[in-house]
Amino acid sequence: MLKALLLLLTLIVTQCLSNEIRWDHSVDLDENFRLLWRVKEPDIIIEVQVRTHGYVGFGFTRSEYIYGADMVVGWVDNKHTFFQDRHIPIHSNNGEPVLDPSQDYVLLLGRENSTHTILRFRRKLRTCDEKYDVAITNDTMKVVYMYHSDEPKRGSLQHGSLPDPELALKPIKSLLFLQRPKFEKVAKQNDENIETFDVRMKNVLMTSSNVTKACSVLRLKENQRGHVVAYKPIFEPMIARTYIMHMIVYECRNKHHPNYNIDEDNASCANIQKLQCTTITATWSRGSQGFVYPDDVGYPIDSDIASLYFLEIHYEVPTKSFADHNRISDSSGIKFFMTSVKRKHNAGLLSIGIQPVWTHIIPPGFRKVTSIGYCTGKCNKEAFSTTAAGGGSGINVIGIQMQTHEMGKSIKVGLVRSGSELHPIAQDHNLDSEYLEYRALTKAIQVLPGDDLMVECAYNSFDKTKLTLGGYEAQQEICQATLVYYPKQDHLTSCYSKPKTKNFLKSLNIDKLRNSPPFAIELPEKYAGKTLEEHLKTYDWKTEFDHFEQVSQTSPIDVVCSGSGGSRRIIDDDPVHIKQPFRPPPSICERIKNQIEESIDDNNLGNIQQARSKVLRSSDFSTLNFSNSSRRLRVINWLLAVVTSLAILRKFSIATCH
Repeated sequence: MLKALLLLLTLIVTQCLSNEIRWDHSVDLDENFRLLWRVKEPDIIIEVQVRTHGYVGFGFTRSEYIYGADMVVGWVDNKHTFFQDRHIPIHSNNGEPVLDPSQDYVLLLGRENSTHTILRFRRKLRTCDEKYDVAITNDTMKVVYMYHSDEPKRGSLQHGSLPDPELALKPIKSLLFLQRPKFEKVAKQNDENIETFDVRMKNVLMTSSNVTKACSVLRLKENQRGHVVAYKPIFEPMIARTYIMHMIVYECRNKHHPNYNIDEDNASCANIQKLQCTTITATWSRGSQGFVYPDDVGYPIDSDIASLYFLEIHYEVPTKSFADHNRISDSSGIKFFMTSVKRKHNAGLLSIGIQPVWTHIIPPGFRKVTSIGYCTGKCNKEAFSTTAAGGGSGINVIGIQMQTHEMGKSIKVGLVRSGSELHPIAQDHNLDSEYLEYRALTKAIQVLPGDDLMVECAYNSFDKTKLTLGGYEAQQEICQATLVYYPKQDHLTSCYSKPKTKNFLKSLNIDKLRNSPPFAIELPEKYAGKTLEEHLKTYDWKTEFDHFEQVSQTSPIDVVCSGSGGSRRIIDDDPVHIKQPFRPPPSICERIKNQIEESIDDNNLGNIQQARSKVLRSSDFSTLNFSNSSRRLRVINWLLAVVTSLAILRKFSIATCH
């Protein structure tokens, strides 16, 4: 009787959940596969809606390959749902997921309609199954998914029963699950107080050159003011998104270009740059959907203060692909959503990292090359001070976009206060240069005047045979981050570091270089007569790499501090010295593992069982133990009352679950 009531209660609660879940995010992985999810730590609830009546699969992988992927596979057959936690073996010959020893995904809902199969399930963000499961973290997650028009015959669950797994598997996608901005809010912007305006190119003809930079400008209407609440990219035509690497919108202050006459329909980068537009309003990089501000924060727009907005786009146009899409006329750009209702905080954007110039060097042939950019306290102290930022409280970072090009594999934006490294503002150990999404921080991070900011990038140049230099072109590399923060200040809009020329040459074992083209080496004698370019091409990196990295990371630097209106100063400084490194607290899995190991050492089996029990499956009911029949009767009566109440509420269509 009790088991039956528990089952009935479970079914009602599950049905209730199916009607009432408010999804945080949704993404179409392709035209047939929609993914929805909601995070409530320590769990995540996921739903897949797939246009098929066959089997479907979804999961995560640690790398760019399907092998070792952590997946669920399910289908609905005659109203019965089949659902399993599986993984793709490392040495699989056809990519078919096999059954996991531990079932860490819990089915909440399975059904079919006339067109789709729908599966909803729950799992822990960290299941502690390190062998077969992939932890869902703040890193960029690699998503594996599959679907097929057929399902296993007669509900077979055996290995080899999935029809054509190689055909069912789709290309791996990158997604941010835990710090993803709520773009769905933008799609639903229909408030009468919301208006939009676009800053976009005007039919720019993309040439077949390797990289092209183009610019455009927008003049606001008179008396146009409000707060930007979100922005997103516009691609026109859609094929242009294949070739656009970066988009940056700058604000042009009126006081720096009084009565400046500019032809909005024929604006070149050269004449726009004369306007000294250096205040960043929005940035976009490949893979991003834009940014959504919190409800009490917005970017201030006021045509009386800044009436011009300048768009700069960096294109990559591979020659082979260009032949297939010749003469592309591009009108892409950024769409801004603005409210007339004033928000509490004015937002600003700050770009930090390594200055994208040729002194940023990445030697070829190494699995890990580390580069670090600094925005030191000497540079930001004045900008974040009482006068500039209000109240002497510095700035509050609410969002961040971290950027590298192809070779970037991980990135960290660090915060150092008085020599002590604090929790990173953001980091990604699984970076994908084709998916550089903004992150919406769950809690604002305060940066005080005089704090040191660091951007640390790790590159993999193992497959490269030539040196890679810093820059925005596709074959070059960057190491940057854009911080979204409040309150807005104008003294500091970008903050980059670069090695001093003397130290840069020292890292390459050059003592003296002629200060005119072709920049021939004079000392030491063994390199005398070589040009700098020749030296870089023939340098013995295998032997000299450790020296190069040590000098690069410890020698004095120049910090380039730029503000609105083209203001710029260069500060002599040293790389940030961390006296006390940040040590992250142990994860729940590490704590449980330590407890188990301690219990084993003590031969205490009771403690082992207690430690293991802390990792509970999301849908597990705790075992009910009763000391006597009266307690059992009271519980049964209570369950009957709950079931009856839910049935009544359901009958009258009253929402009961939240």
